[in-house]
Amino acid sequence: MSNIQNKNTWLHKAYTEFSMALVNNANLKSYAEPLIQPLFPLWSANDYRAQVKQVRSESQNCYTLVLKPTKKWPDFQPGQYVELQVIKNGAKVSRCFSISSPPEQFAQLGTIELTIRAQDKGRITPWLKQALTETSTVGLSAAQGDFIIKDRSRPILMIAGGSGITPFRSYLYSQAMIEPTQKASLLYYARNQGEHLFEQELNSIGDGNKHLTTHLISTAEMGHFSLEQLQQQCPNYLDYDIYICGPNSMIKAVNNVLLDAKVNEQNIYIERFGPAPVDFSQLDKAGTVNFSQSRKSAELGSHTSLLALAENIGMQPESGCRMGICHKCSCRKKSGVVYNTLTNSYSDTGQEDIQLCVSVPVGEVIIEL
Repeated sequence: MSNIQNKNTWLHKAYTEFSMALVNNANLKSYAEPLIQPLFPLWSANDYRAQVKQVRSESQNCYTLVLKPTKKWPDFQPGQYVELQVIKNGAKVSRCFSISSPPEQFAQLGTIELTIRAQDKGRITPWLKQALTETSTVGLSAAQGDFIIKDRSRPILMIAGGSGITPFRSYLYSQAMIEPTQKASLLYYARNQGEHLFEQELNSIGDGNKHLTTHLISTAEMGHFSLEQLQQQCPNYLDYDIYICGPNSMIKAVNNVLLDAKVNEQNIYIERFGPAPVDFSQLDKAGTVNFSQSRKSAELGSHTSLLALAENIGMQPESGCRMGICHKCSCRKKSGVVYNTLTNSYSDTGQEDIQLCVSVPVGEVIIEL
C-alpha cells in the first residue's frame, strides 16, 4: 500500500511541476477554465456550475435565486448552505447562502433556491439581483454545513428572525412533501406584521400539518423573544431540540434566555449568517497593521477585521464567505497578536496561518500580504 501511495505522491508532484512550468499554474484545468467557459458556460475545472432560472423578489430587500445545477451536483439536506461564485469586475467572488428549497424539489425539477437579503452597504448581495439574469451561469459548491435535524425522533423548536427563516423553509417544505411525523414548532420574528418572508407559504404548510405549529410574531406588537413567550407557545420546551437562525443580536438574546430557562446547551443548535460579534472594548486599539508584501499599512481604531482593514486601504486580497468557512482569505501572520472571532481566542505572537475575515488585530501586527 505504501508503494502505491508513494507512486501517487510522485505522480502528483510531477504533474504539478509540469503544469507550473507550462502555464505557471498548479492545475492545467484551472488554467484552461476561463478560456473554455465562454464557449461552455456550465463547464468547471474544480467546482460545480449552475444556470440561473429565475430571480424572484420576496420583499423590498430580499430576493430568491432559482438555480439549476449541472447533473453531477450532489444532493443536500435541509438546513445546509452552498457557496455561490460569480465574477464581478473581472474578479471571482463568493458568498455562502442557505438553501431555502427542499431536496424533493431538486429531485423532481433539478432546481434549488437561495433566498438572499441585500445587505446594507454590501458589495455583493445588492449587486447580485441586478447582475444575474435567466441567461447567467454561476459557480456552486457542494452543499455544506451541519445545521440539519440531528434526531428525528425528538420534537424540534425552530426560532427564526428575518432571513433566518431560509433553512427552516427547506425543512418545512421537505416535511410537507413526505409523510410528516416529527412534532415541530416554529417561532418566526419580524419587526412588523406583513414583514415575515414566505408568510402565506408558512401558514399553508402549518394548516396542512397537524404535527406543526407556526407562530409569526411581530416584535413591535409582542416584543422580542422571552421566557414568557417560550412557555406560552411551546410549554414543553425542555423536551425539544432547539434550532436558532437569525441576526447575531437575536441569537445571543435567545440563547441567553434558553440557558437561563435550564435548557441543556447540547440541545441548542445555532446557525449564523456572519461571524459572531466581538466586544472590541476589550481589544487593544493602538498600533499599526503592516502588510509586508504590499508595503502598505493601516492604523487600528476602526474595530474591524484584517480583511476589512486591507480593503479600506485599497488592497484586494482573495476572499470568499467572509465568515471563516471557505478559508480563501488565509494568509501568514509574521508577528503580533490577532483575536479570532470564530473561536473567541487570541493567537500567540509568532508566525502562523490565519484567516483575514475573522481575525481582528490586537496592537502591532505584520501580515505577509
